[in-house]
Amino acid sequence: MPLPVTPLYEQRLLDLRTMAPNAAELAEQIALAMRSEYLSQSAEVLALDLFTHLDSVGRQEAGCVTHLAVWLYRLAEVKALSHAQVTTFVAGAASLGGATGVVPLLAPILN
Repeated sequence: MPLPVTPLYEQRLLDLRTMAPNAAELAEQIALAMRSEYLSQSAEVLALDLFTHLDSVGRQEAGCVTHLAVWLYRLAEVKALSHAQVTTFVAGAASLGGATGVVPLLAPILN
């Protein structure tokens, strides 16, 4: 079952579409692919998480793609998305997130 369309979802999508239409399109694709029945969070919380990440991508904030990827892989771990879907969505976000959108998760250890 895709992420339910709630009034919060509709408003956040409209806001994102105004700011970054391509990021809004990606948000819609993720919401349609998400199997929310595998998740314990409410539709409202899932929508907040989704749009927090995609707003960041739309603004091309540093690390935005990395943060989105971590969230999406957590969804894949509980079968709410497939790993192939996550790969596709991360690639799409990387094309939108700007030069600093992808950052390493861990700093190298210097000895």
